[in-house]
Amino acid sequence: MGSSTKIIGMVAIVVTFIALSVSHIMSIVSPTASSGLSEEEVRDIVKDYIAQNPQEIMASIENHFNQQKQIKAAEAQNAIKNDWDKIANNPKDPIVGNPDGDVTVVEFFDYSCGYCRKVLPSIAQLLDVDKNVKVVFKELPILGQRSNMASMAALAVHDIAPEKYWDFHKALFEGRITTQTAILDKASKLGIDKEKLSQALKSPSIQDTINNNQLLARRLGINGTPAFIINGELIPGAVGFETLLEEVNKARK
Repeated sequence: MGSSTKIIGMVAIVVTFIALSVSHIMSIVSPTASSGLSEEEVRDIVKDYIAQNPQEIMASIENHFNQQKQIKAAEAQNAIKNDWDKIANNPKDPIVGNPDGDVTVVEFFDYSCGYCRKVLPSIAQLLDVDKNVKVVFKELPILGQRSNMASMAALAVHDIAPEKYWDFHKALFEGRITTQTAILDKASKLGIDKEKLSQALKSPSIQDTINNNQLLARRLGINGTPAFIINGELIPGAVGFETLLEEVNKARK
């Protein structure tokens, strides 16, 4: 999402919040009360207060957003706790690193996501420096059919040649995803049998895995990629290597 879109969204939220505030105050301060104020006079009083105290209004809005953020974080932690086995130990999900690692890092991602491509080197660096971490990849294609096509191919590779998944995963982030043929060619260059892969792609279980990941993401409140879960904490966005390492080390304490 671009910065201009974010600004427009924030302005819309603020305007709506102020409008609701005015309506709420109007419902409390009745124009027909003993004060004898008309509805128009009450509206003018409220508007004047908002105009003269913008910092208080913004502080109230910020406080509201922070409260909502805390509520969503608590809900996410609860959902993670309840669904942890599906999140971290689903045999259908590719695992890279140490399968018996003492810390599990889970990433929900999309092959067409530029931010997911951006964090890939950080994940690779984490795997390189920490040999006791387990990374679970949750295929979450939310950016269209090409994303879904790539995720299906990756899961099929995991089914027939799990040792090739990591290299194929990285290859899919190189360049733009175009066609099924191009995806199969990437696999072939890594020594993956195209015929076996084509057959594996026909398995209904592959799309089922993707559908289950999408349902799981919704339950966890994940509405974008990438999103990480480390030590039971949801960490949305394109975090860097230092943040990943810090969260892993924190999980060991």
